[in-house]
Order: sequence, then C-alpha cells, then structure tokens
Amino acid sequence: MNPTLFVSRKLVADYGARLADIIARAPRKLDILEFTPDVKLTPAQHASIEATFYSRDIWQGTIKTRLSDAATAYWPIVDAAPNLKWLQVVSAGSDQKPYQPTIQRGTRVTTSAGANAEPVALTAVTGLMMLSRGFPHWMRAPQKREWSPQLGADSPLDMPGQTVVIVGMGHIGKVVARVLHAVGMRVIGLRRTVVPTENFDEVLPLSALVRFCQRLAQTS
Repeated sequence: MNPTLFVSRKLVADYGARLADIIARAPRKLDILEFTPDVKLTPAQHASIEATFYSRDIWQGTIKTRLSDAATAYWPIVDAAPNLKWLQVVSAGSDQKPYQPTIQRGTRVTTSAGANAEPVALTAVTGLMMLSRGFPHWMRAPQKREWSPQLGADSPLDMPGQTVVIVGMGHIGKVVARVLHAVGMRVIGLRRTVVPTENFDEVLPLSALVRFCQRLAQTS
C-alpha cells in the first residue's frame, strides 16, 4: 500500500482538486486516506499514514478541557500511527495538549501561523482607524438624536505623523506595521530580540513597554 495523507473527508470534498494537484507534483506518490469520526482502518491502512492535517472541521467544538467528538476519534489514530512523519495543525501555536505526544516522539509538527494574518491584522487596523476618527462618538450621536460636531481641540488627530507601538512582531504585527507605515504613521515595534525590520521605524525590547505605558498615563 502506498504512503497516505490522512485528512478529513470534508477537506477532500472542499479541496479535493487542489489536493490532487499538489500531490501530483510531489516527488513521491502519496494517496489520500479519508478520516471520519467512525472510520475503521485496517493495520495496513494505519501503517500507511505518513502525513496528516488536523483541520478546522476536526477541531471544531474543541475547548480547553474537552476535545470535539471528531478530535476524540482522530487523535488515538494519529498517536498510534507507526510511520507518521508529519503533522500539520490548524492552530498558530504548537503548545496545545493533543500535539504533545507527536512532538515528544520526534515527529515533525508544523503550525498554521500566519495563515490568517491578513484578515486579523486588517480588522485590527480597521478598529484603530475607527477610534482615530472618533467613530464611537459619531455612532452614539444619532442614537441620542444629537448634533454634536467635534471641532477645534475635540477634532480627531490625523493618523499621519502619529506614533503607534506594536507589541509583538509576528505575522499579524508585521501586516499591521505595513499598513500603518503606508498611511504615514511612525511605527515602533517591541519584541524579545531587537532586529531592524521592514516597515518598523524603530525596534525596541519588550521592557520598553513600561516606559510607553508610563508616558501614556502622564498624557491621559
């Protein structure tokens, strides 16, 4: 039996053509073995699993203290797969409890860090822009049937020329920096290792956060 990629039946239904195209270009032949919560594998099928994807549909319903029904069925198969070489997980981090047996036996585990960086970062930027232009005020005023223009000292400051401090310079932080830098803001990043990074005007250690918080408290 050929080596297999063990993935959910829903993933195959949704992305079967793309999976087939990727596998066709792989350096070695790999078949797809479908997971369902009630799947029954033969010993040969179980031994054939070399790669697997813990996808969102399997994870869905999992909370910190309890696995979803699908995940409850999935992990015993994965943990006992004798020839597993690669586990791809849906989460951005690899510290979740179900992943630890695979990590401890030395199997390659990769995460989905950065997969949703763009929408998350742009949502954060949208919120920042709404606050910077006083949207909460403009949304409350019509509800109160008030005409309350913000003029003079009450007028929102323009974003260009202002400084933003981004704590953490991972995938999401870098997208936020790219967008805010493009609109003319001075971007300061805080991270454990101080390394010059594109779209950040300055990079400082995390300890600098205290200084920025103190400065903010003094001006508020």
